[in-house]
Amino acid sequence: MNFTYPCGRGHTSVHTAAFHDDNVALIKLLLEHGADVDAKVEDGNDAVSLAKERGNLRVAELLESRFEN
Repeated sequence: MNFTYPCGRGHTSVHTAAFHDDNVALIKLLLEHGADVDAKVEDGNDAVSLAKERGNLRVAELLESRFEN
């Protein structure tokens, strides 16, 4: 399965998961399988900004920690 393949608006699996749920375990799984933390959707947002927009702060924190490494 390709976790980095974007849909029509540029959303990948990690964007969708970050936007819809504060599920850290799911995000970790996606990252372990190659999800791209840096990918941007067509409006320029990344998964971190989508998570913050929805109040999914645990996911945002996890994704931000990937930028630091």
